[in-house]
Amino acid sequence: MATKERIKAWRESLGMSHAEFSELSGIPIVSLRRYETTDSRLGDRAKARLKSTGVNMMWLLKGAGPMSSASEILEARADMTPLKDWINARVAEVTRRMHATTGEEFKLASDELLVYCDARQVIEKFEQATRS
Repeated sequence: MATKERIKAWRESLGMSHAEFSELSGIPIVSLRRYETTDSRLGDRAKARLKSTGVNMMWLLKGAGPMSSASEILEARADMTPLKDWINARVAEVTRRMHATTGEEFKLASDELLVYCDARQVIEKFEQATRS
């Protein structure tokens, strides 16, 4: 696979049109189309802009290694959705229980709620850290 084909494969793996990828990378759309269809040499600026999209440059330029240096992180982020949904459901259920109880049961529910809220914060921090 040539560099031009890997550039196109990377853009498509992100599910982006030429216009969207152009906006993300800062590469003019005309240049992006040229890079994807010809054997144009990538300058340093184009390489830096492509790198900023998260592509593994060894894969892009040489075909070595995984497509994304962050591919495992992106997969982990996608796998977090069911966990987040489960935590949010538990938070809602415990909150309802807290409104219906008092005393020791309320304290236990309150402690449980803190655990779920802490877990939700950890996931949010992970997602923020992997967004860039």
